[in-house]
Amino acid sequence: MNAVDKIIENMPKDLDKNTQIRYIYLELAKLFKKDIAFFYGTDAEKRKIYDKETNINFKEKSSIICKSSAQIYDYAFSKIGVKSSLIEKPTKSPFQHVDLIVTGKDDKRYYLSPMEDLFRIQLGMRTKRFGSRTDKFKELDEVGELSTFSDKEIEEMDNKLGYTYKGIYTDTVFEMIRNEALCSKVLRPFILEKYPQIQDKAIPRDLYTEFKLEFFLNFFNYKNKLNGYIEYKDFVDYMINTITNKVERKKIKRTTIYKTEKDGSKDLQVLINLSTDKGHIHYILPNDKRSYIKTNDIADYMLKHDLQFIKDSKRDLEVGTEETENDEIDL
Repeated sequence: MNAVDKIIENMPKDLDKNTQIRYIYLELAKLFKKDIAFFYGTDAEKRKIYDKETNINFKEKSSIICKSSAQIYDYAFSKIGVKSSLIEKPTKSPFQHVDLIVTGKDDKRYYLSPMEDLFRIQLGMRTKRFGSRTDKFKELDEVGELSTFSDKEIEEMDNKLGYTYKGIYTDTVFEMIRNEALCSKVLRPFILEKYPQIQDKAIPRDLYTEFKLEFFLNFFNYKNKLNGYIEYKDFVDYMINTITNKVERKKIKRTTIYKTEKDGSKDLQVLINLSTDKGHIHYILPNDKRSYIKTNDIADYMLKHDLQFIKDSKRDLEVGTEETENDEIDL
């Protein structure tokens, strides 16, 4: 039995059509990870992967791009009698992004883009691309009118499916931590305990930012809960934007570094650069049990560990606003 059949076999029997669509959307995303061979590959490597036939009979987890993801979703929806279709918006990219249009209750049609939601679903967070509003197809007459799900409708479906914990999403917890545990009033005594020499002085703003980052890296560094590197990188971007304010955010850059392994594969690692008034603090997030490595000399560290920078995308994740990508790699 393949993974899709297992998901369908375990689907609750009393779901309406929209909740069935939601169930498939969530359960498949828990098995996916973005294919790093594609997203960090050469154009020739990308072409080979993009043109490869999709394996819809995978057994456990699957490395995907937008095209293969959409095809697997389309196959799963067809198995439960839900009409769906793949849709592309023509761009200059040689690798067109593929989304889904599904038909739910009352013949209403909805836009789905599961690639955007992988890390969120794997951590029990609210999704952003399930029946959401979009203008990306407004110039394509064949798409027609699309409906949207309200936050309340999605929450009711998620509660029924047990996706939330007693009606609470994980991102609600993150926001509570930001507002109640990472505010200046709460952090101040911890900073003064670590730096008693500044008791009678104003605490530098950079120290607040440093404490916030290290709190996240120590207690919410969920690399082992996510299926792949890109999901983890996306989560790091999300958390940086969640726990910091706009002023602090401007001093933080998240990039990717890598080491080439003996078999030619890339060991990808997150690098966070915090710019302070006294210089730069770098946090390397290796792919082992360590939460992070902290250094002020990133050049020396990278030289000693045979690490290099790699071209990467950076999410502009202003909390509560639309997401954008600087590079078109969200296939």
